[in-house]
Amino acid sequence: MELDSVKSLLAERAETLRSSLTRRWSDVPHRVRDPIRVTDYEFPVTPDEMFPWVAVCFVVDDGRVLLVQDSKHTSAWEPPGGKGEQGERPAETAERETREETGIDCEVTDLLFTETLRFDYGGPVFAPVLQAGFVARGAGGDVQAT
Repeated sequence: MELDSVKSLLAERAETLRSSLTRRWSDVPHRVRDPIRVTDYEFPVTPDEMFPWVAVCFVVDDGRVLLVQDSKHTSAWEPPGGKGEQGERPAETAERETREETGIDCEVTDLLFTETLRFDYGGPVFAPVLQAGFVARGAGGDVQAT
């Protein structure tokens, strides 16, 4: 497929997902992020080669927020999260990633924000992917360092 076609289909997928999330949860702030350089990878040949979304989870307990450190990212501390997988919903991604990264089980209670991530592969167009930020409450488990 042509790069512009892949970009258009990814943008359509992101907007459809955003609409679905806001219908389910409510309208939330949305922003478009500055491009994220990923020049070690090739631009996807088809939209199916790109993960469907990214989800992060802000687990709140007694006014405290669970954050993780990831040496592969530029932020010192960030909410747990990651790429969506086929067969799950974005809120399920947030819960799964929290469990995998921290050992904490959580239950998503609300949608906090959405944003369009734009991946820059060094070419003329960016690959847009929706990121959803959720709020959750702890539902068990023990914090584990990974």
